[in-house]
Amino acid sequence: MDIWKVELDLKSFKDTIYTEDEIKKIGTMMEPAYVLKEYFQDDKKPKPNYIHIFIVPSASDFPNKRTKLEDRTTDFLNELLCPFDTEIDCTNVEQFLSAKLPLKLPCVPGLVTGYTDVIEDIFSSSIYSPRLSLIVSEVMGTSFKQISGGEATTLGNINIHIKKIIELAQEYAENCSDLDLDRNKTSSTTTELPRDRPDMAIYYKNVLFMMGEEKDLDTRLKDAERQLDGYFDFWNPLAFGRLPFVMAFVAAGIKLQFYYYYPNNNNVPVRVRIGNTINLGTSNRMNNFKALQYTINAIRIIRTWDHKQYIQHPKIKLYKVIHQRNDTTVTINPKKVIKKVQIENREPTYKDFLKYFYNNIFPKLNNYKLLESKFHARWIYLVFAPVGYMTIPKDEDELRYAIWSVLKVVMILHANEIVHRDIRWENIMRLTDNSWILIDFEEAAPIGRGNRSTPTLNIAAPEYRGVESDPCRAAGDIWMIGNLLDDPIINRIQLSESARNFRDRLTQQNHSERPSAADAIDDDWFSDM
Repeated sequence: MDIWKVELDLKSFKDTIYTEDEIKKIGTMMEPAYVLKEYFQDDKKPKPNYIHIFIVPSASDFPNKRTKLEDRTTDFLNELLCPFDTEIDCTNVEQFLSAKLPLKLPCVPGLVTGYTDVIEDIFSSSIYSPRLSLIVSEVMGTSFKQISGGEATTLGNINIHIKKIIELAQEYAENCSDLDLDRNKTSSTTTELPRDRPDMAIYYKNVLFMMGEEKDLDTRLKDAERQLDGYFDFWNPLAFGRLPFVMAFVAAGIKLQFYYYYPNNNNVPVRVRIGNTINLGTSNRMNNFKALQYTINAIRIIRTWDHKQYIQHPKIKLYKVIHQRNDTTVTINPKKVIKKVQIENREPTYKDFLKYFYNNIFPKLNNYKLLESKFHARWIYLVFAPVGYMTIPKDEDELRYAIWSVLKVVMILHANEIVHRDIRWENIMRLTDNSWILIDFEEAAPIGRGNRSTPTLNIAAPEYRGVESDPCRAAGDIWMIGNLLDDPIINRIQLSESARNFRDRLTQQNHSERPSAADAIDDDWFSDM
């Protein structure tokens, strides 16, 4: 039996029909025993928009008969990834994660021998799925040796066994477009730098349902476990809805171990091991298959929960990285928010001001705490608590409480000769106790300093428009607070007369006619609070 490796242009893949002679002209003959080691894993990666496929002509085929095979990946995956019929919780998760798959997986013929109970020859399969067969063939053909300092090697191994099947499901399977996978590691070598989130996070409808950590050597498995526990130190109800547990894995060298976390009575996640450790890339390729099997069944579990309406849109997406202006990033962790502010291209006094602000003014702002701060030449590292979520007031009572909360903070800022300069709904968070907080103080400045760039013009007061520098007046903040009541995103709220009067007071065209924050908070609109 001859095996041929062929590189086909994806754009014409579905419409092109090849004879055996044509395959031989464009392909490369391969020895069956070295299908993947020799021609896939160590070979150059496929070109963009191309795919490597493996074609096995049979001696009984008519040499020049043209045959067109229909790609039925979608049909295959819909059946393969079908939800379970039973409730799944902490008592039976191991049973379902290791459950037999509903279908045998297609694979190139040279790798099927000895594993015919779980995989089958792609050309004997009743459903033709070239993309899936490539993934399965790569999994079953992968040999792996751990390397000191080679976390990137472990990363590549996990991409083969876990990442690729998730991406395929996301592309082809019904209701799986809501799958999302985030990679936090792209370095080619081991790093000892502290990280803010797991190496891999897998979501369904923005709900975290699996995460993973990777290390270079199997002796570091315990280190990876501790690191996962450190990231996942609080079961935040804002993130999980009705989920009974979250799955996880650790890949350390050749070892792969699965777990689940469940919340105790204090919302502290408890980690529980699922099954035995799997040794990847050894001569027993059934271990490789188990990694694929567990990943497929993890998707089936989350689809089961979705079918039973356990999946609710989360108020926060854990470990999400938000990219802001000036290369600033914000990472959402279970009970803290980590912010990295790039300052390399800012004015020289900027870092000194922020250092003064966070050390002296920020502690006066009450219910938002600074847990940690580091000031470097090029960036500032800040850790805040608690974790809030972005939302919009649903009625005038909520709107009144939100505006009152913002005014309380602005009063303290102005009393300390500071203006915020960036007051908008995107910078107002709600906490789990239903209180509201004003955040993002990186655009703040001392009152009266005219050397800062102007605020965003769509929220700026009239006196800022057409000027090159910000006079940094307290009245500019007052305009922005009044402008919150005019924002289109809350236009569904029918404002009362007192609310409209309050808004009009704060948005006077002449900045000298606007009230101070202290005067505004005594407005009649707040009399019923």
